[in-house]
Amino acid sequence: MKKKTKKQVAKKKPFFVGIKDTVFIRRSVLLSSKNLIDCLRKYEGLVDLRLRKQNYVVEFKRVIDELLVLNRKLRSHLPKTELREKEVPVRTKAKPSVSIPLNKSHLDILEEELARVESKLDRLE
Repeated sequence: MKKKTKKQVAKKKPFFVGIKDTVFIRRSVLLSSKNLIDCLRKYEGLVDLRLRKQNYVVEFKRVIDELLVLNRKLRSHLPKTELREKEVPVRTKAKPSVSIPLNKSHLDILEEELARVESKLDRLE
């Protein structure tokens, strides 16, 4: 006769675990499920947005191709001439840009931004 090993005995015995504060556990599981469903809904929205964007890009390329064909047709019907229009340089005012010191790392910049946000939160409370 074979002796039963500990693994075989453990497989047959039911194993129960006591859970303290079941309401908190249930609430946590439900909140996690809710957050997961929200994330999946947002993901589906992004998938839909990507498809719409892809359709717009295809339509844009089609319109550009059509414009190029029409432009070629128009140029072929216009008389050939040596006159060219002078190009007038367009002057724009240079906007002052926010300069980031080169000696600061991205981490330092993010920490400063975090400190600024935290100070705004403290002012709101």
